[in-house]
Amino acid sequence: MQSCLYDIRKECWSEELCGLLGLDMSLLPELVEAGTVLGDVRGEVCRELGWSEGVRFIVGTADTQAALEAMQPELGDVVIVSGTTSPCLKVKDSFTPYPMTWVSPTTRPGQLMLEVNTASCGINVQRFKNLMMPDVSYDALTRDAVERGLPESGLPGVIAVFSPGLHLDKTTPNGGFVLRSPIAVDLKACDFFHAMVLNTALSIVMCLERLKKLDGIEKDVLIGCGGGFETPVTGQAVADLMGMPVRIYENYREAAVFGGFSLCCRAAGTAMPELKVLRQWEPHSCEALEDYYRQWKQARACFQELRFEP
Repeated sequence: MQSCLYDIRKECWSEELCGLLGLDMSLLPELVEAGTVLGDVRGEVCRELGWSEGVRFIVGTADTQAALEAMQPELGDVVIVSGTTSPCLKVKDSFTPYPMTWVSPTTRPGQLMLEVNTASCGINVQRFKNLMMPDVSYDALTRDAVERGLPESGLPGVIAVFSPGLHLDKTTPNGGFVLRSPIAVDLKACDFFHAMVLNTALSIVMCLERLKKLDGIEKDVLIGCGGGFETPVTGQAVADLMGMPVRIYENYREAAVFGGFSLCCRAAGTAMPELKVLRQWEPHSCEALEDYYRQWKQARACFQELRFEP
C-alpha cells in the first residue's frame, strides 16, 4: 500500500498512473490487507534457514504503520512516532488532501492516517551523539537532563535547528547551532545534545500545530511511541507547549516490532494483550520553554535563508 501506484481513494492500483508510466497492471501483485496469511513458506526455503516446515507467511506493513498498529489507535487519535523521523499522525476514516502532508492507509480496514513529518530529527541526534560524545551513555545524558529540570528549567545556552520539517517547508534547509557571543564559559558538550533533543521536540510541536490547524485535534491526550520518548524531555516539552497530556505505553520503545506482533496475533485469531500506560506527562505553563520555542522558531526562519553546498 506504500507504492505511489496505489489509489488511496479507490483502494486499488491506479489505472491512470500505470497508464502514464506504460506499466502493465497485470504485473502488479494482488492487494491484500496487512495481517493476511499469504500461505506457507516453501519447504526448501525453510530447510535452508533451519526452520520447521509449515511456517506461515503473514503480510506485514511499513514501519510507521506498524508502530501505529502497536498503539491500537481509534478514530481521531493523534500518535507521534518519534524515531529516525517523527511523523505526527491523525487516524481518520476519510481521505482529505492538504498541502505538504501525506495520507496513507493504516493496517486496519477503513482507517487512514494523516501525516505531518518532522524529517530526520532522530537520526541527527543519534549521529551527533556517536560522533561527538561516543563515550557518554544515553542514560547519563538523560540523568543530566532530569537533574537540570529540562525542559522547564536548565535550558541549554544553545539552539539547534536541523532538518526542521519535511512537510512544513517546500524544501528542507540546512541546519546548525546558534550561540551567543562570546560563548558562555560554562557551556558543555551535553548542552549541544540537549539542544538537538529539544529540536526534535519543538519540531514535533510545530507539526502538531499544523495538524491541529488543518484538521483539528479532538482527543484530550496525545500518544507517543518510538525511541525519541526515551528521554523525558521530548514528552514534557510537547505536553507543555501543546497544553495536552502526552501518554506512552509499555511497548513504546519498539513500537514497530510490537506492531508486527499485533499483525501475527490478527493472523492467528488471538487478541493482543491490553496496553498498559507506562507514563503520562501532564502539561505545565512554562514561560522559559515558551521563550526558548519562540527563539527556536526565529532561528529556524533565519536558517531557511541559508544554503550550504558541501
